[in-house]
Amino acid sequence: MLFIALSNYSFIKRNFPSLKNVYIALSSTLPLAIIDFSSDGLFSSPWLFAPLALAVFARELACDIPDINGDDATIAVRLGERMSSKSVFACYSVSLSLLTILSNSEREFVIPAVGWGLLALYLVFKVKYRWSERRLILFSAPLVICPAVLVLN
Repeated sequence: MLFIALSNYSFIKRNFPSLKNVYIALSSTLPLAIIDFSSDGLFSSPWLFAPLALAVFARELACDIPDINGDDATIAVRLGERMSSKSVFACYSVSLSLLTILSNSEREFVIPAVGWGLLALYLVFKVKYRWSERRLILFSAPLVICPAVLVLN
């Protein structure tokens, strides 16, 4: 199922460039939904997958910003570089907020705490050191992994 979803990426990118980020975000939640379902035969609440989808969406948007001049009508192109950059930060913030709300034990709270620390570093490097979006992508992998760990927990 995941192979089918990811094999359609080129088709989506070519014909519906504005939907590319949403498509990847939803496709990224599919493996965790399958793992979650196979562990106990039940699906968890869709809200549990929302932080991951938002973080992946933000990462995809962040990856599109450096290529804004060469891309088709992606969301980054439509929003512009400045608004896209603000949207990346907003998506990560909402993702971590949902992650914090969904954490229901002290042990699970470590996951969003790490995420908030990474987001603070992202902001420091963006504002104080004026890192470009291409360099800030460094923070995107851990910010995507945090919600995934909560789902698998």
